[in-house]
Amino acid sequence: MIEPTGSDTFVTGKLDGASFTGRARAEVPVELGQRFRFAFNLDKAVVFDPDSGQRIG
Repeated sequence: MIEPTGSDTFVTGKLDGASFTGRARAEVPVELGQRFRFAFNLDKAVVFDPDSGQRIG
């Protein structure tokens, strides 16, 4: 899923079968179904427990 929001674009993808949502700058060209390279900024990462839905950390 790709969701442009103006200054950012939210991209939902899969990594080893697990879903994640990332944020890209609006000027970064992203297309549905496209493979792309990315990096996690762990200082800004938010992680949720898949069973309870509760935020971890």
